[in-house]
Amino acid sequence: MKTLKLFAFYLLMGVASLGFYACSSDDDEPDEVEPLPISYFEIEKSGYSITSEAQTFDVRVRTNIMGISTTFTNAKDNEWISVSLAKQDKENLTFQVSVKENTDSDKREGSFVFVLSSGALVDGLNTVIISQAGAEQ
Repeated sequence: MKTLKLFAFYLLMGVASLGFYACSSDDDEPDEVEPLPISYFEIEKSGYSITSEAQTFDVRVRTNIMGISTTFTNAKDNEWISVSLAKQDKENLTFQVSVKENTDSDKREGSFVFVLSSGALVDGLNTVIISQAGAEQ
């Protein structure tokens, strides 16, 4: 009889301990948080050396940052270079650059930078430099 009571006691304790284990809360562990996406900005080609003739070409950018525009680094650059967003396909942006003819015999250089809609510069390499040959005399 004593053995039966002892067996019943251990059985009861085993069942009770399973009940406590089953009721344990997993809320103490923090939920797994999705990491924030890392921002990136890549210019396909940041330097262009062109002839003195008027021409139009594309500058391709790959980014996951929204609200990208351009601004000139020098007010004189705005006189002979124009830049506009031509195409946006998800994370691929294409800017169309138009350059007026250089009638001067001297080479000229201009540049523009990519900026956020807030006006802040995009981190990393964000400048496109254009070197245009002088006209042949």
